[in-house]
Amino acid sequence: MFLTIRQKIAALILLASLAVGGILLFLQREVFKVQEYPLVPAADSIMVHVCGAVKKPGVIKTTPGKRKYELIELAGGALPEADLRMINLAAYALDGEQIHLPTKAEVARKGLSPRKSSSRKKLLKPPAKRPKAGQAASLTKLTINWPRNLNKITKAELVAIPGIGPVLAERILEYRRQNGAFGSYADLA
Repeated sequence: MFLTIRQKIAALILLASLAVGGILLFLQREVFKVQEYPLVPAADSIMVHVCGAVKKPGVIKTTPGKRKYELIELAGGALPEADLRMINLAAYALDGEQIHLPTKAEVARKGLSPRKSSSRKKLLKPPAKRPKAGQAASLTKLTINWPRNLNKITKAELVAIPGIGPVLAERILEYRRQNGAFGSYADLA
């Protein structure tokens, strides 16, 4: 196979371009850099309403990642007539959540039975470490405090989850608008 001078020059230019491009790709390590998310301050506090059979019912401002038993302690502790079997004391409290601790008489009157482990609040991943007192909230990337309620999560919070981009986040929100509330994280599958 014979090539003309013009074809030989074009082939040499192509080979030289490929060689230079390969070298630049090899030397440029930032091609595989992790994507950073927009600057959004991390939530440094949540508000939880603790009511029912506690000594000091009311709204408590606390740090994210607290368990329900910790919030009952912050509300002065449970009264002797409280039925602690009716709530999952080990569950994480969510921002805006109401924790109602019923009395034993209330449980008997309503014919309620103790809760089994709820699939509605399973964790996607463990919560991040809480900042120590006096530490500023991180502004480098969107930080999500877990667990998150899938029925209240925003598009920005969904996009911050590794593996979920803007298109998938929008599809999740659209599915929620059309089909109603999610029962658990397994409903995303």
